[in-house]
Amino acid sequence: MEKRYLGDLVGIPTNIEPINTKALILPRTRIGVEIEFERWNRVPPKPAGMWVHHPEEHSVRNNGTEFVTVGKGLQGQRVIDALDGFCESARENNWDEGYPRAAIHVHMDVSDLDLNSGDLRRLMGIYFLVEHVFFHFAGEWRRHCGFCVAYEDGINDDGVVAELVTGTKSSERDDLLYLSNHCSRYQAVNLNAISKFGTLEFRHLPTTFDKERIVKWINMVMAVKRAALEMPELKDPLGALSTLGPHALAEKIFSGVLSKEFIFEAVSPQAMWQACDMSQALMGVAGQLKIEVPNPSVAWEALSLDNVNPILEKKRAALASSQSRKRKVA
Repeated sequence: MEKRYLGDLVGIPTNIEPINTKALILPRTRIGVEIEFERWNRVPPKPAGMWVHHPEEHSVRNNGTEFVTVGKGLQGQRVIDALDGFCESARENNWDEGYPRAAIHVHMDVSDLDLNSGDLRRLMGIYFLVEHVFFHFAGEWRRHCGFCVAYEDGINDDGVVAELVTGTKSSERDDLLYLSNHCSRYQAVNLNAISKFGTLEFRHLPTTFDKERIVKWINMVMAVKRAALEMPELKDPLGALSTLGPHALAEKIFSGVLSKEFIFEAVSPQAMWQACDMSQALMGVAGQLKIEVPNPSVAWEALSLDNVNPILEKKRAALASSQSRKRKVA
């Protein structure tokens, strides 16, 4: 099947050589970083030439402002250099993290996704399964701040989101732009950014000047894309969940990024099963659910509300039974 790259539809080049670094798991992927903060003293952040001032940011107070990385995003070592300089400038000038108002928004380039192969559907499907891990890292309170609504807590314009993610009407430029432009920008992963920048915007993280924490967050974001494009065993995300189980699936996705200890603490099996329900509903809205299931290992593309993965259903029933017993004991 002919490849149809998302970047070709939004006018974004897909192949640029990166400045390599071992600090990022996908050094070729362009990353854009927006940092809101308060108590700015009019001194621009280091290094010169990597940050652009956006003075119109109104969600922060106390002489708050926002700086954004230049151009269509940075790659590899340039991302690390930009964050090094920014965090050093913050310490030198006593800038304030603006907690809880200010946030860091990370744009990840998705121009290299092949819509004909379902790359966007697969990437977002994987994200749905581990969305709660992102909030565990960023802070559960971020769900309720109004600026990064979790998909598992509610989807604005779910029909539009479903059509965009599944690709049923997004393989042509005008349809892709229309659908992206009609997605809410305040979901935790902002699909509205696709039409503007060829990116997905991850809005969860509150502002921090801890460079290592920011780099780990960027690698978490990249891990979802890596899982979608480079891990054949995750081509069918729901089938992988059924086969591996919640914790092993999360370990596979975040390999080399998060420790097993953090994953054990962060992963909620119940949240993953609920994400399966949400994913099925989303597919259904887009008309992707099919009556016939070709084999017992239900593929992502062949989910059915009436005939879902029996292994997954068995595990969900066991989990519900276990929780019921715990409630009776309590």
